[in-house]
Amino acid sequence: MSEAIECYDRSIEFLKRTNNHNEMARAYGNLGVTYRHFNNYKKAIEYHNLQLDLLKDSHHMRFIGYAYSWIGFCYSKIDDFKNARRYAKKAQEIAKKIENDNILFDVYKTYAYMFAKNKKWKEAMNYYQKSIDDATRANAFFPIAETYYEIGLLHKEAGNEEESKDYFNMAYSFYKKVGLDKSDFIIEKMDYAGMDIS
Repeated sequence: MSEAIECYDRSIEFLKRTNNHNEMARAYGNLGVTYRHFNNYKKAIEYHNLQLDLLKDSHHMRFIGYAYSWIGFCYSKIDDFKNARRYAKKAQEIAKKIENDNILFDVYKTYAYMFAKNKKWKEAMNYYQKSIDDATRANAFFPIAETYYEIGLLHKEAGNEEESKDYFNMAYSFYKKVGLDKSDFIIEKMDYAGMDIS
């Protein structure tokens, strides 16, 4: 992770000198995504907010929608459901306005996670399935993998070992499809899930 962060930090320093707000916003967004994938949700929120600050006066509604959806998801993971809902709703409004369902992958995961934390399993699974369905239509294998992984974690927390393994295996099969199965990031995630894939 530190290599990626150093690379993005160097990019941002260079881009600050060029005053290229769009590319700086992209670099901040990439940093936010990197921190999010390593479960540092507060740092991810910080970088996605920097991204939004640079995009707020632009016409890049798709990227603003993604930033809102990512921030909402991160807030849900730190149990700040009020902010999670607020950002997810903003992302949904943009997705509807510009007709871009890809923005909804994380919006649906945000709602699913909030329902799961409140032990409303049926509602949670409905939203997880919506996320998977939208990602499947878009052939977006990484979001599918991440959603299966999230479901696996919930089953693991609930003590449903067999079901959690099934979901972790499905997640791993999609990580493989995008060529990430041998990456340290995925090996660490699967190790945390209790699956030895090395």
